[in-house]
Amino acid sequence: MSSALLARLKKGGSVGLRHMGLDGETAKTIAEFLRDNQTITTLGLFDNRIGVLGAAAMAGALRDNQTLTTLRLGHNRIG
Repeated sequence: MSSALLARLKKGGSVGLRHMGLDGETAKTIAEFLRDNQTITTLGLFDNRIGVLGAAAMAGALRDNQTLTTLRLGHNRIG
């Protein structure tokens, strides 16, 4: 994960990462970050390329994350 992307995630609150060309591997890394994160409440991943595997990783992270209330995954080639 790039340092710029990591810095945006660490800010917390509402994080918009749409139209960034993020792929499934990056989504997996973001999902791992979300497992322990307690500051991000909204995450927008709209219009990337995270695919089914990236979406599955996000779903797994949500089992452990109690803070994220909104996850936007539209237009990501899921399913």
